[in-house]
Amino acid sequence: APTGSINMISKQPRTDSGIDASASVGSAWFRRGTLDINQVIGETTAARLNLMGEKTHDAGRDNVKNERYGVAPSLAFGLGTENRLYLNYLHVRQSNTPDGGIPTVGLPGYSAPSPKYAALNSAGKVDTSNFYGTDSDYDKSTTDSGTLRFEHDLTENTTVRNTTRWSRVKQEYLLTAVM
Repeated sequence: APTGSINMISKQPRTDSGIDASASVGSAWFRRGTLDINQVIGETTAARLNLMGEKTHDAGRDNVKNERYGVAPSLAFGLGTENRLYLNYLHVRQSNTPDGGIPTVGLPGYSAPSPKYAALNSAGKVDTSNFYGTDSDYDKSTTDSGTLRFEHDLTENTTVRNTTRWSRVKQEYLLTAVM
């Protein structure tokens, strides 16, 4: 299986006020909206608020749904100075129907692993759009993360930075296995 890491960078407050919003719609009932508000509070202080909501269904599979909402407020002090302090918070809630896949027996090109199971070669065709889980399958998660970052410019080309982060992820998950 491939591995890797995700570098999440929160949008930081900046020294200009503004609002940016987006709305997207697409296939499989895809709907997503975002709102990004940046507000200057003082000469070197600003606040930023990001909101996101998304709902979608899997286009090729029945009953597979995803829904997520998030809020990310942040404050910055000392913008444009040699000492900066950033306070960030992230809250994301997801409520999804997990997809356990489809049975391989009955898919085009399937052949039994040994002559002992040869009867499976004539199994009925599998409908790949069917949901083979149960109505009780679910994937619910909540993520909360707080970050405090302090930066000090020693010179024009050298910055010392300390980042402290607290996170909590809670996940409840039930998936019916397909054999």
